[in-house]
Formats: sequence, C-alpha cells, structure tokens
Amino acid sequence: GRASAGPRLALFALALGAFALTADLASSWQLARAQQQRQQQGQRTAAPTPRASSSSRPPPPPPPLTPPQPAQHGDRRVELLARDDGAEAARARKQEVASACGCSPDAFGEGCTLMFNRTTTYMPGLGALARCADSDSAAASLRASLDAAQRGGPGRCTAALTHMHEGPPFGFGSILSYFVMLLANAQLDGTTVDELPMSIGGYAGRKCGRGTLGCYLEPLSDCTPSPERVGTPTRVRWDPTRQLKERKDWHELVPQSLGSAVSVFWYHSQLFSYMWRLNKRRQTEVDETARTIGLDGRCLAMQIRHGDACKDAQKIARGERKCYELEEYMEAAEEMRERYGLSLIYLATDDETVVEAARQPPYNARFRVVAQAAQREWYDQKADKRIEKRLDKSPPSTRERVGAEAVTDLELMSRCDAFVGTFSSNMGRLAFELISARLGYVPPFVSLDYTWCPGFSPRALAVYTVNGTVLHLDC
Repeated sequence: GRASAGPRLALFALALGAFALTADLASSWQLARAQQQRQQQGQRTAAPTPRASSSSRPPPPPPPLTPPQPAQHGDRRVELLARDDGAEAARARKQEVASACGCSPDAFGEGCTLMFNRTTTYMPGLGALARCADSDSAAASLRASLDAAQRGGPGRCTAALTHMHEGPPFGFGSILSYFVMLLANAQLDGTTVDELPMSIGGYAGRKCGRGTLGCYLEPLSDCTPSPERVGTPTRVRWDPTRQLKERKDWHELVPQSLGSAVSVFWYHSQLFSYMWRLNKRRQTEVDETARTIGLDGRCLAMQIRHGDACKDAQKIARGERKCYELEEYMEAAEEMRERYGLSLIYLATDDETVVEAARQPPYNARFRVVAQAAQREWYDQKADKRIEKRLDKSPPSTRERVGAEAVTDLELMSRCDAFVGTFSSNMGRLAFELISARLGYVPPFVSLDYTWCPGFSPRALAVYTVNGTVLHLDC
C-alpha cells in the first residue's frame, strides 16, 4: 500500500492542476464574453444617424447572455445582477453599474458618456441595468420633502401656503407635465400645489373628483378632499402669456440640497412618479385590465401616436412631428428582443389598425402584443378637431372614458422594462420617466423622432433629432 501511494498522489495532483486550468479558462471566457457584449451595445449620441432599413442593417450581434427571470410586478423590481456567470464577469458588471451611477447632471450610461439632450437610442449592456443606491437615497429624501409640503396635514391648507391651479387647455399628457412643473416650483418657494375644480378640462366630468386629476389619482395634497379648509386660497387661472414669462430653466428648479449629481431627467421623473398614484378605483380597473390582456411579465412599452397628432400641419411642416409606420417601431422592438429578450409588448396607441397589424405576420412569430380594449375609432385622425376640443362638447361619460383610457395606457406602459416611441409626445416621455423611476436606472429606449426634454421648458429649448439636426422647441 505504501509503495503505490506515490503514484496515486501524483495522479491526484495532475487532476487537480487540470481542474484549475479549466476553471481559469472558463473564467477568462466569461470575462471576454461580457466585454464583447459591452462593445456591441447599440446607442446613438451627439449627432445620431438615421435608422437603417431592414435590408441595409448589418447582421445582428450574437444573442446576449440570457437575463434571469425577474420578480413579479408586485415586487416591481428586475434583478439583472443575480447571475452566475463567474467571478470575473460579476466584477465587470459591478464596474458597469458603478460607472452608470453617479454621473454628472444630464449625463448617463456606462462611463457617463451620454447626454439626455443628444441621445435618441440607448441599449446598454446588462450591467448598466441595476439600481443605483445614491439614486434611491436621493429619491427617499425628495419624497420626504414632497410629503411635508403636500401632505403635511390640514395646517398646510391656508390661503398663504396653498395655491390652487387650473391646468392648460391641452392634451392629457400636457396637463400632467404642467402639474409636474408646478410641483417643482412649489418645492423652491415652500408652497402647496392643489387644483381648482375642472382643472383638467374635458378629461373628467365635474362629478368625478370635481373634474380634477383626483378622478384618477390620489389627492394631490391634503387640502384636496376638503377645499373649504383653505378659506380663500391663491387661485391661479391658466394664462399662457404670464405662464410663458414665468417659466424657469429646469436646471434652476432642481434643489441644491439633493446634490450636484442630480439630473433634470431624474428630478422630473421623481416628481411625476410621486404625483402618479392611482386612486383605489382606478388601480382596481387597471389591474383587472392587465390580468385580462395577459400583461404578466417583463415587457416592452411601445407608444404609437397617430390620431390628431397626424393632422398638426404646422408641426409637421417644421419637422417637429411625423406619423411613423408600424414597421419602424417594430424594427426597434426587434433590437430590444435580441438584446434583452423582451418579446412581450404593451402597445399604447390611438389607431386600431396598428393593433391589428402588430398581431399579424411577420410580427406575431416573434412577439406577443397586448393592448387595452379601447374605443380607438373616436381618436380617428380624420376627425376635424383636436381631442381636447371635441371633449369640451362631449358628455361626462365620454370625458371619463377617454381620461381612463389614457390613464390605463400610461400605467401599463410604466410596468414595462424598456420603451419604444416618440419623445415628441408628452405621454411617451412620461411613460419613459415612470419606468425609470420604478426601476431606479435609465432603461433602454428608442425615440423615433428626437431626444427627451422636460415639459414646459423655456421657449426655444434645443433638442436633437434622430438625423442629428437641432430643433428649438417649446417642449
């Protein structure tokens, strides 16, 4: 037995060395795979080039590493770092996360090399899709400040502290963006924002939440349920001339107390996320819609706006708006599917023909497209008036139906993990913001027309189109 121990030990040592070599090679392969994936990420910056057609596009990159199954939406998180790819690949992803967090204002992405006002497409590596601890901390601080101002109890409901506003006579997304801007101003001057009755125009009847956002959302402040407590508050009617003169640069609206790394995009997203809290009735309705249509996993939010937007001749002539074909959206969706495995699409659109076409070949072979059951014929682009004009002459039942359909689309898009649409639409930008605020990072996105911008910015704000040209917009 002693005589054969030497050879056995030698064989054991040789096997152990071979195992170590195999482990090293596997680790090196995982690291090389992670680096290759980051190099192949798709993103346009500075002067974006036009989207290529299907025939001229180069071959797609090799399939990325398959993301793990996320937690259910009740948890409202997607854990992309819980992967067993080896220690080196895990360290590489942590470096990606670190480089994507803590960027200077208005910069984002791996290495903080991208700018919100220059980027129309963002498809990063999986490592960049993780929550930022600093962002969560700042969000908690901001929510505490908003609660103190908006939900500080009846003592806040005084004429001196409470300003009751009327929304603009525009679309539903514009109204929401306007109240986000009001919240930002109130944070600077220490006041409380509330709504005058019928503050959202034709998007709700007087008997539904007094014709305010309260028809769909939780009260904006503690003063909303009992306006008589306010006494004689400051009442602010919509005045386009005064309002335009009083607009501030959004960089001036971000409180310095939140730190120098807080971007306008992050701040706008957090303010809207705070405001966007469905009331119990609407939450129940939307949850039932999600169950009925089968929105039950990781998804891509897609917004296709046709309807009255296709009739705005002035904006079309200035290059500010265009009605894109379904094919262009689905090309972007295919890139999202290849990179992130997103094959479930929630489609928000005012065009019933788009819903039908998205469920037909060739798209139904690779995607499952779900959408709410809406009366989309009402939004037909052949109608001779804009939606808000028609709502002014509509009965309360029609007003509430149209408002509820908009709320459902926005809420269900917010439950997805990436966005494809147009940032010329307030609803598109707001849906993208809600996704980002929920996930805690900038999600993958494609805007077919131009870059993100905050609503109700000063006139002549510069944004870049997908072709690299500059538009000066009243965003």
